[in-house]
Amino acid sequence: MFWRVLGGLGALTFVIGGLDILSDLESCDVVTLSHSGGRAGTTTYTCLTDFEANALQRAGMIAEYNAGSLNIDEYLRRLIALSQSLTDEEQRAVAEGLTEEELAIFDLLTKPEPVLTDAELDVVKASAKRLLTELHEKLVLDWRRKASTAADVRSSIRRLLDADLPADPYPPEVFDAKVQAVFDHVATAYGDDGRSVCDGTTVEPVTPAGGVAVVPAGPVTAASLTEEVVEQLRHDAEFVALVAEKLGLTGRPELRTIDELIDNDEDYAVEFKSTARWDLRENQPSKGMEDAIVKTVAGFLSTDGGTLLIGIGPDRSVIGIAHDYERVKPKNGDGFVNWLTTHLINALGHTPVTRTRARIAVHQGTEICRVDVAASPVPVRAKTSKADGVFYCRMNNSTRELPESDAADYINDRWGSA
Repeated sequence: MFWRVLGGLGALTFVIGGLDILSDLESCDVVTLSHSGGRAGTTTYTCLTDFEANALQRAGMIAEYNAGSLNIDEYLRRLIALSQSLTDEEQRAVAEGLTEEELAIFDLLTKPEPVLTDAELDVVKASAKRLLTELHEKLVLDWRRKASTAADVRSSIRRLLDADLPADPYPPEVFDAKVQAVFDHVATAYGDDGRSVCDGTTVEPVTPAGGVAVVPAGPVTAASLTEEVVEQLRHDAEFVALVAEKLGLTGRPELRTIDELIDNDEDYAVEFKSTARWDLRENQPSKGMEDAIVKTVAGFLSTDGGTLLIGIGPDRSVIGIAHDYERVKPKNGDGFVNWLTTHLINALGHTPVTRTRARIAVHQGTEICRVDVAASPVPVRAKTSKADGVFYCRMNNSTRELPESDAADYINDRWGSA
């Protein structure tokens, strides 16, 4: 086995332990031992890292040692020479306890910013290791040439870094830049078979249109959306945002994530409701709560559309819709969406409800309901438990009932006729 001296001759000076202990270099176990070596004091040795062992393997030294063709003194001389030949980056990788691949990711995440504490640096190192472990499973054959696979790689990078990196040193603008830098590195450093330049592999560049889809220059039309673009739109939220910008849809609530909607708080196109059928204060079923859902959806239909989150409190707390599940059959998300659809049809009519999309989502481990609503091309009136033919309109961050005279003026102004 090879053992590395801790202290003494330096971090990258190697020695061979006694022959009574070492028999085969390739059976190296990760342990430590003490060995007197015939000198005063005790010298501590540790097993080589994978990186160091690979360097010895490439130099042919392991095979020669196992074949018995070199004595201990000659090996010591060669080991010292090898350690001195390592590049600065190779030595730094060993000092950081990282492989070359991991060091590249670590550098991207820490240079030139942010400034991190020692504890935060350790967190980033662990994140780089975990990220590479998962990415190696995703870098399948022709991964750069398939839009869905490349989009999955990008999404994985964002998801893992979002889960691992400390929040304070990585505000959104820095975090987004790091995600892009890591993805660009992976796309250029790893070939279509997943092998890396760190292995000595020559990685050929791939044209963007053949791998990660690019947004067509100029106006975006249905005819200009290639199959690669469509496929990436299904998987890559960042790419969706880029296309939305080209289409002039930047900031639309239906394109935001639930986290973004909640962080932004309620506005002209976003509304939160704690429940749909249950009064939390009175701890009983409530027609008023059901009416509030109708009111919000009707307001979005009559204005510019928007998104309703059911299960989120007015203070942005996550409440969930478990209370509502007790009032539907079956008592789950499917039953809730079925009830909601029927409830809206009864209140607004079939055609307006075709402009809504309701789905159950899990946020912070709790099920909530997201309802995206598109603007209606015609006026929509609502039926509630108290009135029929009510016209609602969205005003800033609330929904208001318009008096009939004002409703007529608004309808004429927006749609051209009453």
